[in-house]
Amino acid sequence: MAFKRPVRFWKRHRIWWLSTLAVVAVPVAFALLRYAAPTPGSLYPKCALHQATGLHCPGCGATRAVHALAHFRMLEAIRFNPLLIIGLPLFLACLVWQGRLRKRGRASFPRFAKAVAAIVIAYFILRNVPTPQRSWLAPPSALAPPAALAPPSTAQPIADP
Repeated sequence: MAFKRPVRFWKRHRIWWLSTLAVVAVPVAFALLRYAAPTPGSLYPKCALHQATGLHCPGCGATRAVHALAHFRMLEAIRFNPLLIIGLPLFLACLVWQGRLRKRGRASFPRFAKAVAAIVIAYFILRNVPTPQRSWLAPPSALAPPAALAPPSTAQPIADP
């Protein structure tokens, strides 16, 4: 009879540890973003891909999107990163659905993973398609507020003599 190695505690309770980590980490991160704005001089990390190449990765604008979401500004959050704000709830719902299918023995994780990868790659490409002003899915610049969110101008029109 071969010696069977005992299953480590982490492997046996992996789901419990991950869910506990999520339950603790998500509210802490949300509270941090609620009270500490992601400004250009803040300690939040910058996107290495954007700094090196000028391209917007699928995660660019996510910190500012969650900050806007923490302040209940949904449209601004969608403007910063629509994939995160719209796609994450759908992704989590699909994970729950896949988990239920897995219990029945009919899960299709390879197809699910390929679909998620295709969506993220398409989003990355569409986000970096150049347009006359800027890419329509790219997050607004962190230095200047976007036109839709900027305060209205107080300039007076010049009257004709």
